[in-house]
Amino acid sequence: MLGFLQYLIDSKRIDKSLWWNKVDRAIVQGSLSAWSDYERRTSASSSVTTGAHEWGKYIRGPKINDRHVGGSWRQAWNGHQRGLWHGVARSGSLVVHETYAERIFIWKVLNNVEYYSRTGIDIDGALGVGIVLAGYPRTYPATGFTACTTLNREDYGTFVSRYYKPPSGWRDWCNRSYLNT
Repeated sequence: MLGFLQYLIDSKRIDKSLWWNKVDRAIVQGSLSAWSDYERRTSASSSVTTGAHEWGKYIRGPKINDRHVGGSWRQAWNGHQRGLWHGVARSGSLVVHETYAERIFIWKVLNNVEYYSRTGIDIDGALGVGIVLAGYPRTYPATGFTACTTLNREDYGTFVSRYYKPPSGWRDWCNRSYLNT
């Protein structure tokens, strides 16, 4: 998760995109609220929608080994996903400021992260996040070519589309403009 945050900073999405900034603030805010509660020795934050409650469970979980602060990967993903979908739901009006190609890229990232969270694949492992991010555009906004050729795990596309609708006709646009299929 930290690897992806670093990617967002390096690619300037955090600085230049209102949508990315607001969504990622929602994820981070839930985590920070949970850490604040932990440091004050108060009970886990009651905000379920922002993910603070789930992050609190992770922070207070049993330490697994020297690399882990708290609980299980499932608890960490639960906190991340609650914050993510809370942020996406609250940022819908900002997506109009994104280019068509960037909106395709957003759709694919949301599908990919939902896939990884549900399957339990450790994308923060030594190779995992690097492999995923290697195919992501290095700069903001995404070009049509990079958006169209980015990996897309749509296994949970129906769920993702409850929060974020893919750009209309994006597959035809990619096929016609960039993939020549």
